[in-house]
Amino acid sequence: MRIPGNSKRTAAQPALITGQKGMALVLVLVFSATLMVLGSALISYAVNEKLITTYSNSNIRLYYLAEAGIEAAIALLQEDSTFAGTIKGQLNDGTYQADINSSDQSAIIVRSRARLGKYDKYLTVILEVNEEGQLKINKWQKASAVKPAGY
Repeated sequence: MRIPGNSKRTAAQPALITGQKGMALVLVLVFSATLMVLGSALISYAVNEKLITTYSNSNIRLYYLAEAGIEAAIALLQEDSTFAGTIKGQLNDGTYQADINSSDQSAIIVRSRARLGKYDKYLTVILEVNEEGQLKINKWQKASAVKPAGY
């Protein structure tokens, strides 16, 4: 049955479909492209968050590893306040190395390097020896930035 005034359209065909061949394909392609862009953005966001979390976790672990080197050096110096040299240690999967420089008997400089995987972090402390021969932390220098090992 033909609709009067429109010789190409039948009663079974709605007005929206006639004359729009391929429109469904275009809509599917636009919708698919939008989903792909949103999916890519979500994956990129998740990967970046994982990297930031890993870096932050490594940075915190490196700080405490370097602090462990400082603490080990202080413990050694409390036993022998004339010690000068290097001590090394390992905690879990990280290592520390503390260099003790006691060239001046009133101030001792301890520099600790922590290494975790491919990253290093340095922490320095200046110790004072008081009249009774006890060690006191005079200055705790801010830790240097995390750097790849060998940088």
